[in-house]
Amino acid sequence: MTSAVQTGTPWLRHVPGAFTRALLLALLAFVIFGPLLNLLLWAFAEKWYFPSKLPLEYGFTFWRRVFAPRGNAIGSLGTSVWIALLTVVFSLAVAIPAGHEERCRCAGGRHSRSKLPAEMKRCERASGE
Repeated sequence: MTSAVQTGTPWLRHVPGAFTRALLLALLAFVIFGPLLNLLLWAFAEKWYFPSKLPLEYGFTFWRRVFAPRGNAIGSLGTSVWIALLTVVFSLAVAIPAGHEERCRCAGGRHSRSKLPAEMKRCERASGE
């Protein structure tokens, strides 16, 4: 007897064999965490020459340069946060009316109230006008 609620990753359920699933999951983990680990390694490497597999020296010398008063890291961080906030506000300004519009359309509304040209064309095709 099967449970009504299925757990797990839906795309992974269609892959036959436990070994193949484990291999795909390991590959996915490597694709996600591999670059992050490489970035962490490079963040603290002081000396790293070609034949060496790992850095010869680790340290914080470059981080001291970044956060020095002449490095202007705090100003750059402020600019990045400001751009991120503007991006979120703009995305919400587009997404909330679009989601409300879709909800109204599903409730029986016929015409699009948004002014986006692609949305109006899609609505005209759907209504047959």
